[in-house]
Amino acid sequence: MATRIYLPDTSGGPGISPAVSASWQMTDASFNRIVAATTKSGTPHTIRVLANTAIYNNPSYGVKRQYIYGPIGQQTITGTVKGQIYCSESGLDLDAMRAMVIRVIAPDGVTVRGTLLSDLPVALA
Repeated sequence: MATRIYLPDTSGGPGISPAVSASWQMTDASFNRIVAATTKSGTPHTIRVLANTAIYNNPSYGVKRQYIYGPIGQQTITGTVKGQIYCSESGLDLDAMRAMVIRVIAPDGVTVRGTLLSDLPVALA
């Protein structure tokens, strides 16, 4: 059965702090880590503004937030990732895209056990 994972706006800091994927070229000044949830939150999402404007005229991947889910038991992970994330851009010079990296991290918070999805850029319409 599929596991639904919700991405709340706030839920406290996770117990581990994995490094962001090497695929990201910069970390935004307001970057944070949040615990992902398996239940919906009544807390409305707030607007997250990209603090680093250096990418406006220099296309690159910049990470804004990292969600941590787990721990999970030993298993084989297969299937499709489906989801909805609302994104918008307000800067006239910004051609923003969202991208996602899904990795399995060991309990030490450092060792990458595997990458399930890496850099899936999709231009915003």
